[in-house]
Amino acid sequence: MTELNVSVIAQDGLALDALLESWAESPLASANLSLVSAVASNEVQTAFYNGRPLAFEFIEDYDFAHQSLVVVLEKSAVVEAYKDILSKLSCPLLGFMAQLSALPVQPFDATPVKGAKVLGLAQPAVMALKHVLADSVCESVDVTAFYPVSFYGKEGVSELAAQTARLLNAQALEHHVFQEQMPFNYFPMAAGIEGQALESSLTQQLQQAFDIDDVHVFAMQMPVFHGVGLSVSVVLANVPDVAALKSRLKNDSAIKLQEGVQGLSNVDLLQLEGQLQLGRVQQSQVDENRLDLWIGFDEAKFGVGINLIAAAEFLLKHHL
Repeated sequence: MTELNVSVIAQDGLALDALLESWAESPLASANLSLVSAVASNEVQTAFYNGRPLAFEFIEDYDFAHQSLVVVLEKSAVVEAYKDILSKLSCPLLGFMAQLSALPVQPFDATPVKGAKVLGLAQPAVMALKHVLADSVCESVDVTAFYPVSFYGKEGVSELAAQTARLLNAQALEHHVFQEQMPFNYFPMAAGIEGQALESSLTQQLQQAFDIDDVHVFAMQMPVFHGVGLSVSVVLANVPDVAALKSRLKNDSAIKLQEGVQGLSNVDLLQLEGQLQLGRVQQSQVDENRLDLWIGFDEAKFGVGINLIAAAEFLLKHHL
């Protein structure tokens, strides 16, 4: 059997934790896994994988030769900074579409891929909505998305924690990631450049996913560490059979369906092991073709721990 060598370009944080935990429990556990950092450091940095510390190597010193796959969990700015290195890889590169925009990325759709390509997954919010509305023909999609500070990585999580502590101790707040006070607050993500890019990316990916132009996305920054919530209204080409839809969703092991009028709980959804939390699935009283619902998920466990791992497994099994 051919030896599998996989490199992961990432920073220490929730996304990497989700990948390493799921990787160790997947058929890919036998691969030689290496961690690559975009930040130079005089100190040895490690992350725990399968009960042992795995050291990061600096990207400018790392030899990508003989790799079977490179996985990117870094921000688009990092990909932009090192696109010369990444564009010369002789193996497939896998990540999320929005983060790989500086490269000639192609959507990952589980079809045969030959040669070295840059393959991008849709954002977790898009994958979640596609999963719930499988086989539905949509005429319009309207999404209000509630995002955690982990969207900005470890820096966002650290700033929320630090600002909360300072606020509760009557100390002046320090701002590095957010221009606004983050604890006990929320605001439109479009107030920042990365938030604007998120809304644009989600809009484009939803348009492509459902093959429509009528898509509206509004993203809100929430004062929580992680966990994404989506309030969704879709107009379908046909009148939905809500009873049949709920029956299908109840039998889907990837979904936890809440009945009744319970609200979306960030605390509850983070207890799920990568499942989608779904509720308030109902037909509009104004437009019989409109379906309203909400979706919640842990973006690391669902997006990385399940979907990215599945894509990596497919690539390593079928194309190498």
